[in-house]
This record gives sequence, structure tokens and C-alpha cells, in this order.
Amino acid sequence: MSGDPNRGKGGLFKPGNNANPSGRPRVPSVVKDLLREATPKAMQVLVDLLESENPKLRFQSAQEILNRSLGKPVQAIDLKTEGDMASAQLAALTAMAAAALHPPADRPLIDVTPERAAPPPPLPSVSPSLADLAAMAPDSPEEER
Repeated sequence: MSGDPNRGKGGLFKPGNNANPSGRPRVPSVVKDLLREATPKAMQVLVDLLESENPKLRFQSAQEILNRSLGKPVQAIDLKTEGDMASAQLAALTAMAAAALHPPADRPLIDVTPERAAPPPPLPSVSPSLADLAAMAPDSPEEER
């Protein structure tokens, strides 16, 4: 290890330490000022795009204007469930395991376990010559014409 006092076993940071103790670098005030000055022009571009002949551009500009003035809409998600979730998850995992162990007869099983797979072909001991490579290459499209 590097002997870094901020790191513990396995090179992980100890509690309270991180790789960037100063935090994210601040955006220079010059850049912020330039962006503030350009904001009215950027907003005018969006307003001008509302009159575009392209319906996608009109939609996107309207969406951006609404999102920036009213905020993005919130989508409610209903997470209410009936019954015991642990039992439902266990049943789903059991069904998946059964399907993996006993595949349907109409779908062939492909076994890819290493001990049953065919061994890879041996690698050549010497690099092939250019002539060998040319002989192995498929016919070029010019020859087919």
C-alpha cells in the first residue's frame, strides 16, 4: 500500500476522510457574470422557437420555458402493495430458479459451463506472415464486381 494515513485496510478511506476534502471547486465569478448576462438572450431564443415551423422545436421550447418558470412536474408513484412482500419476492425467485433448472422442452438448453465447453483452438506459436494473412482475408468487394 501507499502508506496513506487517510486510508485503512484494502485502500479504502477511513471514516471522515475522502479524496476531495475541499469539495467541488467553485465556478469563478467571471464565468457566473458572463452566464447571467447571456441569460436574457438564451431566453429570447426559447421564446423565438415557439414560432418555429418545426413542431418538435416548438414543443421543446415550450417545455423548457414551462419547466424553468413553473418547475418540472412531479410524478406521483403509488407503492402500496397487498400481502407480504418478502413472500412475493421469494415466490418470484423460486419460479425463476425452477425455470432455469427445468427449461421448457420446446426451448433447447445451451450449456456454457467451462468444464463442458469445447476447448479453444490452440494459438499459433509464430505470428502469421503477410502472405498467410492475405490468404485468410475474405475476398475484397472490388473482386466481386
